[in-house]
Amino acid sequence: MRSLLLPLLASGLLACSSADGGSIGGDPPEGSDTGAPAEETTPAEDSGAATTDSGTPQSGDTAAPPTDTAPPVDPPVIPGAVYGKKCATMSADDLEAWEDIAVLRGKAKMGAVDCIDAIQKASANHANYMQLNGGLSHDEVAGKPGFTGAKFWDRMKAAGFAGPGSAMFEVIHSIGDGHGSILGEAGWVNTLYHRIPFVSFGAKGFGFGNNTGKWATVDFSSGGAAPSPTAIATWPVDGDKDIWTTFRCASEIPNPLPGQTYAGYPISLTGGSKLTIAEHTISQGAAPIEHVFLTRTSDSTGLIPDTQVYLIPKAPLAKSTRYDVKVKGTVGTAPVDLAFSFTTGAK
Repeated sequence: MRSLLLPLLASGLLACSSADGGSIGGDPPEGSDTGAPAEETTPAEDSGAATTDSGTPQSGDTAAPPTDTAPPVDPPVIPGAVYGKKCATMSADDLEAWEDIAVLRGKAKMGAVDCIDAIQKASANHANYMQLNGGLSHDEVAGKPGFTGAKFWDRMKAAGFAGPGSAMFEVIHSIGDGHGSILGEAGWVNTLYHRIPFVSFGAKGFGFGNNTGKWATVDFSSGGAAPSPTAIATWPVDGDKDIWTTFRCASEIPNPLPGQTYAGYPISLTGGSKLTIAEHTISQGAAPIEHVFLTRTSDSTGLIPDTQVYLIPKAPLAKSTRYDVKVKGTVGTAPVDLAFSFTTGAK
C-alpha cells in the first residue's frame, strides 16, 4: 500500500514523495528504469517514461515565482563541505539550500549533489503552485493556477529534465527558507522519513524552489554511487556538535513512534549496500539510552530503504551533552564494528 506523508512540525508542514512504487508517494511511471544501483538508494524512476495530465505545462495561468531584487552573495566556503555544481540563477534561499546540502554531504563523506537547472525550475514551479492554491500537496491538478504536472516526475520532465539520473524523490515544506527547511530545528533532516534522500548515496542532482519565503520544495534525481559496497555513513557524524535535542515525532505522519509526541534526535546509518545491524547501543556516559531501532523490515510502513537504519532515542536528549553510539553487523557481506559520538547543542 502506498502512502503519502503529511508531517506537521513546529513551524510548518512538510511532506515527501518517492518515485519508488513501494515507498513514499503515488504511483510511479510505467516502464521505468532505476537509474542508480539498486542497493544504494530508494529505487528511482525514469522521468522520461511519464507524461503530465495535459502532456505539456499550462503556462497561461502560472504566476512566475518571485526573484530577488539584488544578486545574492555566495556563502563562504566551509571546510569539509562538498559543493556540487550551481544552477545558472540562484536566489539567496537557493544558495542556503545548496550550502546546507554541501555541508551535510561533506560531513557524511558522501558525494556532492549538483543543482540542476531543470530540477530547480520544477521545484520552484511546484512551490509556486502550492502558494497559488494555498495548500501543501505533492499532486497538482490540471486546470488549477500554476499547474505544470500531476506528479513530481511529470513536473521534472515538463521543466526539461532528461538526466543524468532519473526522478527519485520529492520533499515539500511550508517553511520556505533554504536553511530552516533543511538543517533547521523543524527541517527535513530532523526527521526520519524526510531525511532519506539527503543521506542517500544514490542521490546526485537536486533543485530547491520556494515562494515568498514559504512552500519550499526539493526534488532529487538519482545517479550517485557509494564509494564502495562496504561504505558506511552516519548522521550525525562522529564528533558532530550542536545537534538538536528533540524530534517532534508525532508531527511526522506516519509517526515512527506511535503514541509518542516527542523523541530524541534520530540517528541514521547508510551503507553502500544492504545494511544489517545486529547490535546497537546509545549511551550517555555509563548510562544506556533507551531507543527504537527501525529498518526496512521492522518499520511498519516499509519506507526505509534496506541500505539505511535508524536509531531513535525514546526521550528528548539533554542539552550540551555527549552521546556515544556503537553498532555491529554487516554491510553487504563485510563486517561492521563502528563507534561514534556527537554532542547536542545548548538550545
